[in-house]
Amino acid sequence: MPLCTVEIDRRQFEKLSRENRNQTAINICEKALDETLNGLGIPDPQDREWRINVNNGITQANISLGFTLGTDEYKTGKIFDPSTETIKATGKIVYEAASNSSISVSRVTMEPWRNTTFLIRSDEKAGDIVSPSPEILEKTGQVVGRPVVTIALSPEKNEEMAVSKMPEAEKESDAFQIAAKDILRLVSESLQLPDEIKGQAKILLPQLAQTDISLEVDFPQAVGGEIPNEIRQYLAKIIERYLNENQLTKNGSATVWVRSGGPETQVIE
Repeated sequence: MPLCTVEIDRRQFEKLSRENRNQTAINICEKALDETLNGLGIPDPQDREWRINVNNGITQANISLGFTLGTDEYKTGKIFDPSTETIKATGKIVYEAASNSSISVSRVTMEPWRNTTFLIRSDEKAGDIVSPSPEILEKTGQVVGRPVVTIALSPEKNEEMAVSKMPEAEKESDAFQIAAKDILRLVSESLQLPDEIKGQAKILLPQLAQTDISLEVDFPQAVGGEIPNEIRQYLAKIIERYLNENQLTKNGSATVWVRSGGPETQVIE
């Protein structure tokens, strides 16, 4: 599932026409995703997501495209594993279009991730989730290192929280920070992580986002960069269940991405 993230300096963003600046940025994302799906041979045209960050002090507009490979990601009976050459060639096509766009993108980063699990939150009530054996959970917990939980919220979801005026939250993001810590604790307890391993919970508030709640669980310190698929699937399912049962997160679109190690980055500039 390609995730396109565009980062733009605030002054550059505000130079765009006020009437259509948001759509201009979205169109750049959509074009990048079109080229990525076409170049990598991804069969599902709807399997895509975009996010736009507008911040102060970004020296050059840039695009990153993250996607999973090494599994039968698209249920075609074939392992999705485009070559390094194909990934780089696709990145060059994205760069050519984005560098000539109205925000003059200066860098495109292709981020293929192995050993990851991605799911789109289902509205259907989940059945029983089969837990891996305690031995596998304990063994995995010994090698994963520090987990990092990140929740990216769409402006619409953030605004919904502000309108609700929940008394326990002074700021909209505070309650989501609690949710991120809840999920971090859920992950840590599931993997029986030692008390001395302290994870991290983060909230991102992009300027624009296609998905209301995008949740990423990273294990950048995992030994060998790999967590068994059985464990990743289990974590994704219990997180999905949390999102569906929590009053704060049960409404709107949501995705969950469990990743270990780091991407095999290709930079085009």
